[in-house]
Amino acid sequence: MELEVISSETNELVILIKGKKETILNLLVSKLLEDKSVEFAGYEKEHPLIENYTLTIKTNKGKPVTVLKKTIESLIKEFSSIKLE
Repeated sequence: MELEVISSETNELVILIKGKKETILNLLVSKLLEDKSVEFAGYEKEHPLIENYTLTIKTNKGKPVTVLKKTIESLIKEFSSIKLE
C-alpha cells in the first residue's frame, strides 16, 4: 500500500491511498468514528477504474495523525487477539 499525505493541518489530515480495496478503509473509518476526538472521518474513490482513495480525518481535539496511529494500533491489537483453531 502506498500512502501520500495530501494535506496536514492542525485538525485535518488528507491522505491518498493507492492500490488497496475499499474494505480496509470501511473498517478504518468505522473505528476512527468511535473516537470522541474525531469530528469527521471518510474516504472517496478517485476514479471507478482505479483503486486510489482519499482519506480525510478531522478532529475536534488532538492531532489527526496521532488519532490515526492510535486507531491502527487498536485494530492490530484487536485482530492479533483472534485465535483460529
